[in-house]
Amino acid sequence: MANYNHGHYVAEALESVLGQSRPAEEVLVVDDGSTDDSRAVLEGLARKHPSLKVLPNDRNRGANYSYNRALREAAGDYVRPMSADDRAAPGLFEKSMAMLERYPQAGLSTALVSYLDAQGRDLGPCPSPLVAPEARYLSPEDSLRAYLDHGSWVQTFTAIFKRSAMLDAGGYDPEVGHSSDGLLIGALSLRYGACFIPERLAYWRKLDDSFALKNALDPEASRRLIDAFVERLRRDPLFPETYVARYKRDALLNMIYETNRRREALPDWQGEVARFARELPDPTLGDRLFAALMAGGLGLGGLTPKLYGFLRQPATERLRIARRKLGL
Repeated sequence: MANYNHGHYVAEALESVLGQSRPAEEVLVVDDGSTDDSRAVLEGLARKHPSLKVLPNDRNRGANYSYNRALREAAGDYVRPMSADDRAAPGLFEKSMAMLERYPQAGLSTALVSYLDAQGRDLGPCPSPLVAPEARYLSPEDSLRAYLDHGSWVQTFTAIFKRSAMLDAGGYDPEVGHSSDGLLIGALSLRYGACFIPERLAYWRKLDDSFALKNALDPEASRRLIDAFVERLRRDPLFPETYVARYKRDALLNMIYETNRRREALPDWQGEVARFARELPDPTLGDRLFAALMAGGLGLGGLTPKLYGFLRQPATERLRIARRKLGL
């Protein structure tokens, strides 16, 4: 775990790990120069739990540095990188390790996720592709097919990785910022395959002050990160161009969603949405129409991007959204 000033969440996150039915052999927390009460909270937990070790950085060095430090110092064959504000669900370790021990060739395991609000209330399932109706191993070929068909299907919040595979892949790459976990997931699933468990085994606390969401307020920074990720993918022959195009499209669509969601803080939000839409690879007629409407100032207070996003969803997801909106 990498922690920076999450003293008000970190105990809840760690207790969800320490209370697992299959305990972790060790729990490493790199405190990244926190200025709140994180160190006191962590040291108090470490006194009660011998498996918990606190590794303070000499100064704030960032999440990628902290995760790489923990990865190097870990002793186990498998690791589960975790944010200090998220929560593991009961059974995550037991069920994930059962799959990884059954399929030792896999580079990682993944499951489904639910949202948490700032107070820790369960907000329901996070929309995520159901790539298999039952727990199974996806070969590298199956993993690529699942990505091309569904987009990002590996949930970082549930992922347990083979440590040696992560080290061979170079760990967390600072060149691509907060997307470094996505790069690792892609590399490991395409090289070794992945296990998938169709159960919700973790909780993601989706906060508006997270690093990824803050980027929505700086569209140019978001474009630079997307471009850096695309270039990084293209330097690695492991990733075919179809994978690169799918990543870029999904990343731009996500920025359209986040820009619309934060539109009140962006004076030219309609223009930014239009620019993201025009950059979509292999645009459909619907993509072009949407870009034209936004460029013409016809965002209708956010309704146009919402309708565009709704119509892009598979029929089953549209039905789920409609039922939720109608309270069914």
